[in-house]
Amino acid sequence: MTPEFTGMEDLRGRIVQMEHRLTELAPRIVAMEEWKNQKNVSDAKLELTMTVIVDDLKGIKSGIGKILWAVGGAVLVAIVGFILSGGLVHAKEVTQAFLSNPSQEQMASEKGCPAQKPIMVRSFCRSKPYSEVFALR
Repeated sequence: MTPEFTGMEDLRGRIVQMEHRLTELAPRIVAMEEWKNQKNVSDAKLELTMTVIVDDLKGIKSGIGKILWAVGGAVLVAIVGFILSGGLVHAKEVTQAFLSNPSQEQMASEKGCPAQKPIMVRSFCRSKPYSEVFALR
């Protein structure tokens, strides 16, 4: 035999091996294409779901913003109403009353307890019945 024939048989064997490999790869390629299609479908579903969620969050954010504006407006209206009703003048009087240190006689006269006792008014008034202290006011 000539060397050409041995080379041809070697080529034929190689071609047969490649054909076998191709037939083995075909099912794997089909399976990968099916997986890719399923993945594309699941990605599309996920994207649609995320779009819906984002739209819902935008609606929630706008609702919260409206609620905050309403609460802020109510606080502002309450402050303006307090000022217009003379609340600052009254608050100034109350603040001055708290800052001044009243004597025991003033405290006793406010509580309805006798001022002659040289003890703290609270301890003296505790000894009296509750109804008697508040009836004198």
